[in-house]
Amino acid sequence: MWQEIRDFYGFDEALAVQFVQRNDTDARVFLMSEGVARLMKSEVKLPTRMVLCGVTALERAKSSHMDACEWRLVQQGVSAIGMLGLKRRIVASKDFILRLLREKELSLAEVRQAAADGALSGLEGISSKLGAGDMRPGSLAVVLEPSAAGSASLTIVAEVTDATLELSVGSAAETAALVEELVGQPEVEQILQGSAEGDVDGKEASDVDVEMADDGGASESAVDIA
Repeated sequence: MWQEIRDFYGFDEALAVQFVQRNDTDARVFLMSEGVARLMKSEVKLPTRMVLCGVTALERAKSSHMDACEWRLVQQGVSAIGMLGLKRRIVASKDFILRLLREKELSLAEVRQAAADGALSGLEGISSKLGAGDMRPGSLAVVLEPSAAGSASLTIVAEVTDATLELSVGSAAETAALVEELVGQPEVEQILQGSAEGDVDGKEASDVDVEMADDGGASESAVDIA
């Protein structure tokens, strides 16, 4: 298993001690820091039971492409695993990542065009062995370019299929949080302006409701009399 992960994602062999499973049948792989890895290997006089250690970094896919690794990256641990020399990564502009987050998938033709336009780089790191220009299917990290991030960093998980680049973030809530992290929260003035407009709209709606209620009452009375 480790050899498959190492070769597909381009990790150094020395990192093997930092990846662990709870047992041989576990569908998740946890990434530990160097310090925790040393602690786990240390000898003590009294037995120590570790309930959980590390961050979830990989999980076994329910199905995968024959040319891909069956162990895919997990959003929860992708930032940590990205600092270990991950080769399956592309660097993209803020606009490209926002588009992927909102549209959920992009065609490989659109990905290549974005690379040609300078909106992303690193496609050579996910190239297929089948031919030049082809992207090898499987999980990868999409990293926000430093110039767009400033002092912050952002990494999302995606997956290359035969025809598309698909977002692999776990849930809609996570996706919304990533979008907010990219675009930022609205200014206080915008929030107050929206609140004021809502109050006005609510008052106008109430006025309309009162008028409609009055008309409705008259109509019901007329019907009752008839």
